[in-house]
Amino acid sequence: MDYTIEDLPSVYGSDLLQIQWQIPYCKSLTEVEGHRHSVLPSVEKFTLQEEFADVYMGVSDKDFFAIFDVNNPLEKTLYPDFKKGDAIELIIDTNPSKNQSITTRFVHHFLFLPSPYEGIFAKEITRFRGLDTRSLVLDEELRFSVSQTKKSYKVSITIAKNSFKGFDENTKSIGVGYRIHRFKGQVQEFPHTSQSMHFDVHPGLLGVGILVDV
Repeated sequence: MDYTIEDLPSVYGSDLLQIQWQIPYCKSLTEVEGHRHSVLPSVEKFTLQEEFADVYMGVSDKDFFAIFDVNNPLEKTLYPDFKKGDAIELIIDTNPSKNQSITTRFVHHFLFLPSPYEGIFAKEITRFRGLDTRSLVLDEELRFSVSQTKKSYKVSITIAKNSFKGFDENTKSIGVGYRIHRFKGQVQEFPHTSQSMHFDVHPGLLGVGILVDV
């Protein structure tokens, strides 16, 4: 990884919600992994979790891109009990605010199974609280591919900006969180662990990616 939590300002307690980094402009998915600003910062020394994957993100005029490069064998997927198998959860908030305490229409919680389970590859699993809701993103709008070796696998994701609520040319930043589950293994989470903070139901706890053209 290019940089770690040590490169960010020292943060404790409520100030932890200020974790920020850059998400670069990339013309296509193929540009994302090679871009020097696309890798998300490591939080291993803060969360004390083992990090076994690198995660990259980028945006173009029309699309959002994410790559999960997992240094662990792809073994088994499950659904609906996906947390017991290999799976990736990705949370994107197109209207981030550290004061946001409920899941609004701008929050998008996606599930990706690196190997299909009974025909299920990817879907939005957002659970809204309150009246601020919207229709879920259709499964076919979540484009992704998987490549693997005996010891690792890589998930490459493309989602059109117009599939999100509130992701347009005026968007300057997005809230980001993820979990990478392993079959019979520990989870890698960003920016916090579920043991301390449930960022999937409290979007104010998400990290903030600043969209930049670098």
